[in-house]
This record gives sequence, C-alpha cells and structure tokens, in this order.
Amino acid sequence: MENGRKLLRGIALAAIAVIGLGGIALFASPSQAAETRPDVIRIDAIGQLKKKLEMPPAVFLHDEHTKALAAAGQDCSVCHTATANGHTVKFQRKDDGTDPKKLEKLYHNGCIGCHENMASNNQKTGPLDGECRACHNTKLPYKAEQKPVKMGSKSLHYMHVSSKAIVNPANPDANCGVCHHVYDEQLKKLVWKKGKEDACAACHGEKAEGAKPSLQTAVHTKCVWCHENVAQSSRAYLTAQAEAKKAEAPKGKKSAKDVRAEAQAEAAAIEAAIVTGPTTCAGCHTEAAQSTFKRISPVPRLMRGQPDATVLLPVNSAKRPEGAPEAGMKPVVFNHKAHEASVDSCRTCHHVRIESCTVCHTVDGNKDGKFVKLADAMHAKTSDSSCVGCHQQTVMSKKECAGCHGAVPVMPADSCATCHKDVKGITSAQIADGSAFKLSKEQLADIAAKNVAEEPAPAKPLPAADIPETVTIGVLSNDFEPCVFPHRKIYEALVKGAGESGLAAAFHTSPTSMCAACHHNSPVEGLKTPPKCASCHGMQADKMAADANKPSLKAAYHQQCMACHDRMKVAKPAATDCAGCHTPRVK
Repeated sequence: MENGRKLLRGIALAAIAVIGLGGIALFASPSQAAETRPDVIRIDAIGQLKKKLEMPPAVFLHDEHTKALAAAGQDCSVCHTATANGHTVKFQRKDDGTDPKKLEKLYHNGCIGCHENMASNNQKTGPLDGECRACHNTKLPYKAEQKPVKMGSKSLHYMHVSSKAIVNPANPDANCGVCHHVYDEQLKKLVWKKGKEDACAACHGEKAEGAKPSLQTAVHTKCVWCHENVAQSSRAYLTAQAEAKKAEAPKGKKSAKDVRAEAQAEAAAIEAAIVTGPTTCAGCHTEAAQSTFKRISPVPRLMRGQPDATVLLPVNSAKRPEGAPEAGMKPVVFNHKAHEASVDSCRTCHHVRIESCTVCHTVDGNKDGKFVKLADAMHAKTSDSSCVGCHQQTVMSKKECAGCHGAVPVMPADSCATCHKDVKGITSAQIADGSAFKLSKEQLADIAAKNVAEEPAPAKPLPAADIPETVTIGVLSNDFEPCVFPHRKIYEALVKGAGESGLAAAFHTSPTSMCAACHHNSPVEGLKTPPKCASCHGMQADKMAADANKPSLKAAYHQQCMACHDRMKVAKPAATDCAGCHTPRVK
C-alpha cells in the first residue's frame, strides 16, 4: 500500500460524471428499495480484459468522493491524469494495458492506500485493506438513474454561445470553436471550421473508434473540464480581489478565532460567487438539477449559414435510379426560419447530422440512412423526425388541437397539396429535365423567400355570428330531456385554441376547417350547412354499418363528445356524468 500512499495524498475522485469507458460502467442494484442516485458506477476494468473475476466489480459513489475532494482543496488530477484536452476518464492511466494484475494493484494501491492515509490521520474514510465486500458487493442499496442532458436545447446552447467565460483563441468574437471541431487530415489535429459546426453525435458514436473517443467520454471530458477551468479562473480572480481589498483595509488586532472565522467566511463567499457549470453527476443528471437551469426565452436565432427558406425538390427521373417510375410530386417551399422558432433543438429534424435529408436517405434506402427511404423520412407518421410524424405529435400533445385531431387524421388524402404545390421561379420542365437540381443553395433560398413573401393570408374561420348559438339534440330523448348543445361556445373555444398555431394557419385552408372534426366525412366546402348526423348513423347499428366502423346514432354522439372531452381534458361535464349534459326526464 506504500505506493498508494505516495500516489494519493488526497481523496479519490473521478471528476467525470457517470462514464462508461476505462472500466467504469453503470451499476444498478437489484434491490427494489434501492436508493436512486445518478453517480452509482462500477469499476470493471479488469473484467473487460477478459480476466475471470474472483470478486464482483467494485461499486463507486462518484459524488461522495467529489464532495470530499473539494472539501480538501483537491481537484480531478488526484485520480485522473491531465491531458491537453482535459483529463483521461481512466483511473491514473491513459490506457488499460493487458496485465490484469497490474491494473488490480493500481486500483487497490490508489483507493485503499488513500483510505489508509486518511485513517492514519484520524479522518473519516472509506473501506480499508481486508474489507473487500464493502466495495465488491452486488447487493449495495444503490440504483443508478441518470436524466440525460439535452445540450441541443436552444436555451442551454445559447447560454454557452453568449458566455463571456468561453473564449475561442481562433476567434474571440465567436466561441463556437471551443466546443465544435473537425479532424483536419493534413494538419493531423482537431480544428474549428466556421459554418461546419455539428452535434457531437455526428462524429462520436456509442463506442470509441481508434483515437476517437465515445460520445459519452467526449462530452464528459469536454464539459466537466471546461467547467472546472472556468471555476478555477473565477476562483483565482475573486481570491486576488479579496486579497487586494484586505490589503487596503485598516489593520487591527484580532484574535486567532476571529481570523479563522473571517477566512472561512471569505472562502465561502468566493465559492458562492463562482459562476460555472456543474461538475458533479447530480449537478447535471437529475430532474431537480435540470429544473434550476436558466431558461432563456425567446432565444436569439442561432445562425450556421442556414437559409430563411429553401425549396425541397421532388425526386424525379433526374434523381431516381434507372428504370424506376416517375415520382410526379411537386416541390415544397420549406420555411426554415418558422420551423426553427417552433422546435427546441436543431436535432428535432437533423437527428444525426446538420445536412440535407438526402445525404443519408435515398429513394430506395441504404445503410447510411438505416434503410429508411426518403419518402418515409418525410412522411412516416410514427417518427418524431419526419415532417408528418412531428406534426402528428405536435397536434396530439396540445389539448387545444387533440380534441379534433383524435378524430381527424393529421394527413388526410387531400392534404399533400398543402405542401407540394407549384413554386414560382421553378417550372415543371426544369424539374422533369433535372436542371432544377443544378440551382445553387443561394438561388433556391432566393426563390423560396419570394414564394414565402407572396403566400396568401391564412384562411379565416367562419364568423361566430354565422354559427348557431345552440343546437338541440332530441331525436333520441327518452329517459332524458333533449340535450341543448352550446354550439357557438364550443366553436369559439376551438378557434381560439388554434389561433396562435402556425401549423393550424398552414393546414386549415378552408373557413370551415374547424368544423371538420365533428362533421366528419363530409366535404369541407359544404360544412357551413352540414348534414345531420342521422344522415349516416342509424338508430340501430346494422351489420353493414358495423363492418364499415359506423356506430349507431347514440354511440356516435357519445363517442364523439366524450372522446373529445377526454382528449381536451375537459373536467366538466365528466364522461360518466349523464345529467351534466342531459336533464333527467320526470315521469
């Protein structure tokens, strides 16, 4: 243990929160009553060398060691070797090597040696030599649980973009290069290329590839190292200020107790004034911590050379594989700026790389696009990255929209023309012969901008005065009095709910669009004077109607009203409160 005593004079700390490289992986206790913690990890480096273990991997509580180390004035280098880009994520080494015994000795000398040093100084410490099961125990009452941090969030990202504490040596006016980089093959090093910034996951995968670390390792080393550096710089600055202020203060005779108290108060004030990001597992990966993250709204637009709008050209004979049928779809003017304002992250659409969908997704699908065809990438209803799928989730997540769209499909048969339509500045001949595909990014942006500027105003809903104030439904009245339906009140509530939605403005293309959910399966144009429900729904459901999923009139009324109330979270009347809508008839 003597080597360990010489090696570690502080408290063992891993400054990288919940990492899965270098023999440290997530550990979850099988106990149902386990304490949930974000910093529960297990040390399994020897097992990863294919060495048969005599004991289970050691369980390590990361934040407990972090707190103890901070109290002793120590930093990450106690356990992690410093490098030019931060710290290694491995314990006191840069690689595992191939000798299990050497690795075992490294951990035991380091961890137990540190504990024994503390014990010899009468300090509270962790397990000592011989107390193997205190660490190598699969039944400890801890369960790992980490809430992912969404760095792609526009608010969190902008906080870093606008931070004065983050300075890019290559360009002090744009700090993007502090985090974003690409590998330059000629220079054989990481460099910042303006306009090429992308998500970390665009290059870093789940596992390390050669010299390229895994996503988890890359993010933790970069983020925690930066936070530590900012904290150290801030601490040094505040300490210097405090010393200067102390030197100017009049000298007076003070007791040793007063001097200690002032020093402690000064140190506490300095630590409280330091502004930096989290350096512990719990500081990032818990619901409570993330709820304290500053929220900026509205977030200034983050520019990466993207156009305000562009034209998405259809894949036709000029781009389709030889022998494939013509596509025949019209182009789409995509308002990029409007969509940016509606999502919290670029990765909502650009889920892998910030490039055109066609870079990965082809007509017939390929390995790079995980065999997701281009048409499905745009129109798959179950994908949160496709246009249609995102629209579907958006309307169903808002109670103002879900009431109607639970009954009306987001993409009815005639809705293609809402997006796919003629574009001024590009002819069908240019699309057919492929010359449209030769237009530059700037030309497409200019054409799109002109089309956006000339878009007609959204269709206005019918005036409330044109809507009957009430509708009496009495055709089925027997045990109850006829139901007086507050038709206008409900219509106005639906119009108000959709009023601020850009999605509704784009897709509610008729003044009677708001009527289509209740008066379904009728032409939208004629809904100002819609047919009665009894025109289609009979008093009793016959076999033919049942096969066509057409309920009886009574079932249709209740299904329509109660389901809508449920989706819109209408508390009153409750679905089971018959008298809330129907006054019981006195017999």
